[in-house]
Amino acid sequence: MKPLQTLLLCAMVLLPVACSDSGSSENAGHTQVRVQLNWVPEPEFGGFYAAEAGGSFRNAGLNVQLIPGAVNTPAGQLVARGSVEIGVVSAEEVLTLTEQGAELVALFTTFQRSPFVLVVRADSPWQSLEELWRSKARAAVEPGLPWIAELDRKLGGHALELVPYSGQLAPFAAGAVDATQGFIASEPVQLRLQGIAVRTFSLGDSGYDPYAQVVVCSRAWLQAHTSEATAFVRALRAGWNVYNTDPRSTNAILAKLNPAMSREAMDIAAEVQLPLITAQGAGAAQVGWMTRERWATLGAQMLAAGKLKRAPADADALFVNLQ
Repeated sequence: MKPLQTLLLCAMVLLPVACSDSGSSENAGHTQVRVQLNWVPEPEFGGFYAAEAGGSFRNAGLNVQLIPGAVNTPAGQLVARGSVEIGVVSAEEVLTLTEQGAELVALFTTFQRSPFVLVVRADSPWQSLEELWRSKARAAVEPGLPWIAELDRKLGGHALELVPYSGQLAPFAAGAVDATQGFIASEPVQLRLQGIAVRTFSLGDSGYDPYAQVVVCSRAWLQAHTSEATAFVRALRAGWNVYNTDPRSTNAILAKLNPAMSREAMDIAAEVQLPLITAQGAGAAQVGWMTRERWATLGAQMLAAGKLKRAPADADALFVNLQ
């Protein structure tokens, strides 16, 4: 769900970032924590980079290495096999990997509300997701996504013609498709900067609203390093509070790491994602907080969509809220 031009960075500037703090004298004696991100440096990771740049991780006694990702980065598997201490994954991955035997624990969620959307032109006739779903429009969507089955279950199927999502915005810009899947801080922002006015329909508003950009560790690492995990979450929360208040200085850092995304795009992205990160509904006590109800609901939805063989035996075991 990201613009393809950002993928070009994966072979260029990202490796030095992964080891930028390793071995520095100011981190001597600090606990090493390798964090595998699931995408390149963009505002969806603003809190991580703000915590690094502002010294929150270092002040917590941690030597944190932020390792950028790319398409299909197996962050969850890397955590499960101990290649890194912490990873960023989707909530769906937590459930599927758990069913496969990986013992992952969610420590923090970046997004309280789903950042995933369907994008249409501003002058399109559809005024709701349900109208679009029942129309004969063409939408570029990755096949097999759980929310497709959930919407079909709720609305009794779809008339919408679903065509494969290529990762490029050209088909939408040219009018070859009427709608495209998107990430609120990516595709809609890029289209806006191309001069194409768009509207978005939130997939979270459909009732399929999993946590997104979930921070996980292995259960074994959490049990052995509870104090470090707690320090990491506190520092990350502090980083997000800084970024959400004023993202500009961190965006300057992100722009250097990811020149394929403009500063203007980053500033807009930070603004549009903010309400989804700071939402206080559904029992969220503070940034990053999670609830059993949300995890149990997701498990039931993924089971109904055929993405799980069985619902999680204990939703409480999937996550922990550290303060």
